Amino acid sequence: MLENGALLLRPCAAFPGAAAEGEAAALEPARAVLDALTGAPRGFAGWRRRGRLWPRWLSRPVLAVHESDDAPLLFTVHGLWGLAARWEVRDADGNVLGVLCGPLIKDRFGRNLALWERSAGDVGRARDGDGRELMTVMATPEGTRVAFAAGAEGNPFLKMLLLAAALVEPLAA
Repeated sequence: MLENGALLLRPCAAFPGAAAEGEAAALEPARAVLDALTGAPRGFAGWRRRGRLWPRWLSRPVLAVHESDDAPLLFTVHGLWGLAARWEVRDADGNVLGVLCGPLIKDRFGRNLALWERSAGDVGRARDGDGRELMTVMATPEGTRVAFAAGAEGNPFLKMLLLAAALVEPLAA
């Protein structure tokens, strides 16, 4: 999924075939992830159902992002406690990759990697500290188009953080 230069995020009510089994079967469907050029499925994102042991308001939301074909877990996005919206992004092994702190995208050491900006016309951008564009997100009739810029190429962990920002900070919000 992260090899693609551009992805299309669409709301979905059900996951593709392989996701009907295993861990992915326990997710509440949220987004289908498609290749923006061909429309081929690349993966999906779904919310983990909150446990019955704790009251719903005590458990924090978790978004799981899976690739297509056998539905391997790519990364998860965990809601953190606090007054401001904060999300912790973890790889498939549970290692922290970084944190989304409102408009700031930080690495696992707390260093600023990018600033997530929304402009007036259903367009969002992530830029690094030098102002170079890393990702553009645009609302289209087909869905939300996510395009990674050259500055994000070759860095799958940065792409995971950027995609996480596009998934949890939708343009329509």
